[in-house]
Amino acid sequence: MAPIVFVLALLLGFAKGDYPCLCSYQVQTAIYARPDENSNVDGYLLESDCKPFYDLPGIDEKFAAIGIENRYGYIVRNSDIQIQKCQGNIPAIYLVIPSPPPTTPTSTTTTPSSTPTSKPTSITTTPTSITTAPTTVAKTTSMPTTSPLRTSTAAMSLMGKCLLRLGHPNSTHVSTDGLYCFQFIDTKQSWMHAKEDCARRNGHLLSIESERKTNFIYKMLTKIPYVQPIWIGLHDRTSEEKWQWDSGIPATYFNWMPGRFVDQYHSTEDWVVFVHARHGQWDDMDCDGISYEIVLSFPYICQFRL
Repeated sequence: MAPIVFVLALLLGFAKGDYPCLCSYQVQTAIYARPDENSNVDGYLLESDCKPFYDLPGIDEKFAAIGIENRYGYIVRNSDIQIQKCQGNIPAIYLVIPSPPPTTPTSTTTTPSSTPTSKPTSITTTPTSITTAPTTVAKTTSMPTTSPLRTSTAAMSLMGKCLLRLGHPNSTHVSTDGLYCFQFIDTKQSWMHAKEDCARRNGHLLSIESERKTNFIYKMLTKIPYVQPIWIGLHDRTSEEKWQWDSGIPATYFNWMPGRFVDQYHSTEDWVVFVHARHGQWDDMDCDGISYEIVLSFPYICQFRL
């Protein structure tokens, strides 16, 4: 009950202005799936990054709980991890609302008293009608006519859900794969400004974890149409060649263009673009102007969980 009360306090109180957040002042902090250093690492909190803090009862005092991707993550406390106040509303992607305790045990105790007395008389009469229904039209006529309608309606409802969540932007710039909404932002920004803009919209810069998603984004850009490079959320600004997504999750799938290491500026090219002209292959770029003496700007895609 205590976690629910805490979240309600966040929604009704802190969410109006400030909310408690946990901020890291070390280069990289592991985010564990459970309050156990032997559990899986879900991602990393980078230096100066902050995430909503959740004061969960009963966990090891060694750990602090934060919100990531609508679930809890756990960080080992130390002097470089501080609980502060962050301004504004908690971004929806970091909000964790625990499900209430199950109520079914209390309701099941009352049902046995009514079912034994009333149902035996009706059960004896229904089998005569059940035998005729399956042999006529129930399964032969309904299946072909409803399944196409259901799939098209489902697709429309998912797209409608995306458009509603994003404030009804240009529909040609929005798409969904059933798990996420994707919004193409046709404004050229630096990688850092693109990352911050997606966070303000309660999302992340695009992450690509499979060839299937690569093809999906390629088709989305072709349909818009936009065929120039765009920023994606991949970077190795924390440690060279240790790639992770804007969300803090380490990358396991890659789709690099050939010859990536030939460039003399490779060591300072820490941000990644999706190259439509190369059928969605990636290239790393300098973003802060150190190597190219100019800050590169590209459009980008923000990703939101449905």
